[in-house]
Amino acid sequence: METSNERLSKIIKYIKRPFVLFSLSLILLGFIFLIIQKVDNRKYDKEVTAVVTSVSVSKDKDGDNKYQAHCEYQINGKTYNYETDTTSKRISEGDKIKVHINSDNPEKTNKIWYKKIAAVFFFFGGALFLGSFYHE
Repeated sequence: METSNERLSKIIKYIKRPFVLFSLSLILLGFIFLIIQKVDNRKYDKEVTAVVTSVSVSKDKDGDNKYQAHCEYQINGKTYNYETDTTSKRISEGDKIKVHINSDNPEKTNKIWYKKIAAVFFFFGGALFLGSFYHE
């Protein structure tokens, strides 16, 4: 029967593999980008309602519709424009969507780019980590 020291030694030996270290580094980068997103979100302190003024429709590689809304919102009588990311969710002219803006700079909207980057690091880091179990 294995002792706890022998088990710990095997775990440490496994973690020291370059493939595992690289995958864990990618996952760590994902967490760092999530923290950056959390800090960045503080700049976007006001939620406003934007009205969809027009919609662009395109097809993806599978032939499914992709929608991108062109919106307007008003702050203190001034109109600002906003475009959504492309989505498969149907959007129609006149729909209302919530937008987070910077109250000191109302044309700045939160696009959550850091969260998207984090998702990529998590995906590839996780895939490489799981793949490392089959890599000898």
